[in-house]
Amino acid sequence: MSETPRKAVQVALKAWGMNQPQRAAQLGKGRASIGRTLARSPIDPRSDWQAVPGMLGPEPVIQPRGQQ
Repeated sequence: MSETPRKAVQVALKAWGMNQPQRAAQLGKGRASIGRTLARSPIDPRSDWQAVPGMLGPEPVIQPRGQQ
């Protein structure tokens, strides 16, 4: 999987001055939830990728490569 979604979450957390367990607690998730989510595929039914927009703040936009 591309590093782009993971990197976006890491950048957002750094901008907020937070680490993954702190943000997970704010979202009502377990301490390691964000780390596990970032390690899994977005289509893995065990992942919490549906919570990623809440982690990022602004709404992310997914589009085919090469389109602006």
